Amino acid sequence: MSVPPVWRRWLMYVTAALMPISINYERILGPQKRPHYFSPFDFLLGVLALLMIIDLVQGKAWARLKFPSLSTVIWSVVAIASYAWLQGGSMEEWAFAALNPAIVVLLSSWVFANVANDPAEFRKCALILCASFGVCVLYAFYQYIGPVGVPYNSSNPDALKTGTTNMRLGGWYDNRMLFGAQAAMFVPAAAAFAAFDKDPVVKAVAALMAALALCVTLAVGGFLGTVAGVVAVAAACMAARKCWAACAIITGIVLLLVVVLPKLPAKRNNAATLTRGLSLIAKPDETKDERIPTPRLRRYQAAIEYLRSHKVPTDEKSRPNWILGAGAGRFTPTINNFYDDKYYPKPGAATDDEARFDIEQHERDGFGLLEKTAVELGAVGLAAVALFFASWLVLAAGAFLREGDDTRRLLALASLGACVGAAVASIFMFTSQRGMSGGTLAFFFGVAVWLNARE
Repeated sequence: MSVPPVWRRWLMYVTAALMPISINYERILGPQKRPHYFSPFDFLLGVLALLMIIDLVQGKAWARLKFPSLSTVIWSVVAIASYAWLQGGSMEEWAFAALNPAIVVLLSSWVFANVANDPAEFRKCALILCASFGVCVLYAFYQYIGPVGVPYNSSNPDALKTGTTNMRLGGWYDNRMLFGAQAAMFVPAAAAFAAFDKDPVVKAVAALMAALALCVTLAVGGFLGTVAGVVAVAAACMAARKCWAACAIITGIVLLLVVVLPKLPAKRNNAATLTRGLSLIAKPDETKDERIPTPRLRRYQAAIEYLRSHKVPTDEKSRPNWILGAGAGRFTPTINNFYDDKYYPKPGAATDDEARFDIEQHERDGFGLLEKTAVELGAVGLAAVALFFASWLVLAAGAFLREGDDTRRLLALASLGACVGAAVASIFMFTSQRGMSGGTLAFFFGVAVWLNARE
């Protein structure tokens, strides 16, 4: 057989359907300082990986990629090797962070690249994945048109019953950041299906879901990622001389930004919500003229102060921290040591005090992949992440520009859009997060790898 048996294909379909769903066990066990998310994919990945290894040993025709992509190996090796220069902290913290690229990116993408050997199967999985997130988009739309809730904190648990605040608007996710990280990859992929798929129903539904997702994405990183990814899809269509598709995408995104978004419900105020996500200065009280640096700006400054210092602070001849960073898992404790009580003090509000987000506390899940990598793994880690996105972009673009099967080009275009969306969103959010958007990132990267695999 050149394709997996029926039960294996159905296992992959179920995995694709359940992968965007996540459960924050903090909501079950009570408030935790650090929420931990789990999804069905965390458990299904082990099953798929075991089956893939068996396929490789038996030489099954659909398992062609005997080794993972080099860029994922390099990223994982750097994260794991950081134990050698770890600056304080426990092995548990290091292992939790170091295994993220190894398992979520390397292993997952390798598994996805070997689950099938037929573009129709990958198309089906991508559609199931997008449909699953589409349900989340509809739920987020329901929250969007509902009442605006009261900000949550641990002393006011009933606030969760009052409606959804702009920060909690994320469908079945806990907050807008987690939703935005997914949207940054799904919306461009949906735009690719709307432009390139042959099924008119798929085209129409994909376009509608992409537009609706963009309207309810209130995390600025996710919003910018979706727009960048959609523009990349349009540019690729233009490069492939599909001018009608490019014009349709550009027209749609312009109408959405210029006509639709300004007319959305004033109670959500999309424009102000998104621009505030970019602002580095906040007003604690709208009735007063006082302005303060946001926790995000203070965190950026503390990170810069750390990176410009040396491993041995009193010895300027010791290794500068910007080269290797503090080691995987050391982002928060490292940053905490470099705040300045006078000019950029450490945010002091409780981590779940929603009313103080962006004023006296960081917004949950609002740490960017690039920011965390810079502090934890330094310039070496940033180079590894840049290599990952660059290889993804080259693989997807090359597969799309090659003449060949239309379904292959469709998959390549969807992967290309997801790549650009994820890269832009990574400035603001952690796009490779386990139990969240990490599986989506690995899937579309795995598709790009498979499209370039030699027979």
